[in-house]
Amino acid sequence: MRVDLRSIAKAAGLSVATVSRALRGFGNVEPTTRRHVEQIARDLGYVRDPLLCRAQAFVRQPHKPVYRETFAFLAATPLAPKDSRLWLVGIYEGVRQRAAELGYQVESFRLPMSQEGQRALIKQLKFRGIRAVLFSPLVMRQAALFELESAWSAFAAVEIEDKIKSSTLSRVTRLPVQDMAMLLEQLRSRGYRRIGLALSKIDEASRHWQVFSACLLLERQHPEIKIFSLFEDGDDYTPTGLYHWVKRHRLDVIIGNGNYPLDWLKEYEMNAPRDIGVCRIDCLPERPEAGLLIHYEDLGHLAVDLLSSQLEHIHTEGPDIHRIVSIPCLWNEGETLRAVRPVSAGPKSRR
Repeated sequence: MRVDLRSIAKAAGLSVATVSRALRGFGNVEPTTRRHVEQIARDLGYVRDPLLCRAQAFVRQPHKPVYRETFAFLAATPLAPKDSRLWLVGIYEGVRQRAAELGYQVESFRLPMSQEGQRALIKQLKFRGIRAVLFSPLVMRQAALFELESAWSAFAAVEIEDKIKSSTLSRVTRLPVQDMAMLLEQLRSRGYRRIGLALSKIDEASRHWQVFSACLLLERQHPEIKIFSLFEDGDDYTPTGLYHWVKRHRLDVIIGNGNYPLDWLKEYEMNAPRDIGVCRIDCLPERPEAGLLIHYEDLGHLAVDLLSSQLEHIHTEGPDIHRIVSIPCLWNEGETLRAVRPVSAGPKSRR
């Protein structure tokens, strides 16, 4: 067992502060006390830790320079000054604000898709002394799930959402099962019966088919509800493809993500909710769509908490512990769904 100042103080019958001053040779300690402390330290096998002593000396400095360790925020495309991806801007702001509160700074980097490109980035980050990385939600077009180079295991790392193939990273994500149950119950309570999934196949695969499976379960539980899927029907995820698919199946509501579904229907002069309902799984406060409202800043905030915890306990926890923190969405009423149908009262009993 390592011998520390407390062990010496207990054996000497002195305070920890006195033992510390004696071992550092301060003049305000009696020579006999100093010799007594030094002898006990030798008997117990005490070895001075230069790193710890340097850290304590740094803390005691009245005017010390401020050092802020850097977190790397990795995105498929780095943030631009006026980025239109408001969800990513929200996550980054949450990361930046929480990191500043904890004494860290954040820098954004482009995450290459290729293994070779990732290895080059890993070397760059190691050269700069960056030990911690945050993987932002990855929007893939080339593949359903992104595969990490194994060398990332040298970093403290947290994933936001779960778009990485076979990921073993700690993760901050939503509660898709509960969120979709709430969304579908909202549609059912408004009388929608012909529900279309206006989602691209690649996007839904990257969500592990969670939206699709929740809709199929609803269809099984409520036979009066019919579910149609744009990608199953083979229609293109384009304005023309969406419009003709909606008309062919006589849909009364669609579930989508992003701005495209509503904007594309407007190109064909379809009004929501008059002509069709539009429900979104990733609502933004600036947009009119009804649906699930995600706290993007909270995702970033919680990701930093997980990452800083990894750094601060990196040598004390033994085996790697991968944590998953989930936060639910809220319902956003919006302007693109009809009102909830009032529950009709049952027939009055006759006396």
